[in-house]
Amino acid sequence: MTAGARSGAAPPPMLPFKAAASRRRRRAFPLFASLRSDEVLRTLSEASEISVLAVDGTRLVSEATKRHGTAPTASAALGRALLGGLLMSAFKGEGEATQITFKGTGPLGGLQVVAEATGAVKGRVDNPSADPRLRNDGKLDVGTAVGGGVLAIVRSREGGGEAYTGLTQIVSGEIADDLAHYLATSEQVRTRGESGS
Repeated sequence: MTAGARSGAAPPPMLPFKAAASRRRRRAFPLFASLRSDEVLRTLSEASEISVLAVDGTRLVSEATKRHGTAPTASAALGRALLGGLLMSAFKGEGEATQITFKGTGPLGGLQVVAEATGAVKGRVDNPSADPRLRNDGKLDVGTAVGGGVLAIVRSREGGGEAYTGLTQIVSGEIADDLAHYLATSEQVRTRGESGS
């Protein structure tokens, strides 16, 4: 959200990914692909015991950070959350949505993403200018920007029905670690999350 459009403004429109699912197994295939060549890939082990998901959303993140006018660290946090939302909503049923909310104590404030099973995703940060000093290793300090606090995930279906809400503590603020921790503790899904930003 830009500085001049904070209160009372309509949320930004969803950024679409087009569905291009395949029923083939044991090979990586694009599930969502936009005209801008962003995509989510999935591969399954031969016995379908292990699933690997990857997303290339460079253009999605670029467009979102441009729309919101975010500083570098706020951009990294928003981008990681957008891509995490896409991964968490991928392969869910039609009409299902995943809402991710970081209620952090850091300078970023809140961070919210809504992703649909169709691949549409939108997100926002409370403070788009949050940009703490670089870490000692020279990388963006997303963990400090987010801070401690609570991570809430809501999974809902279009047309009503009971929504599932899960809450966990923010463990690192680095987004991928926190989403993996949530999946392990709330949904009992062993997950490893990595971010290239």
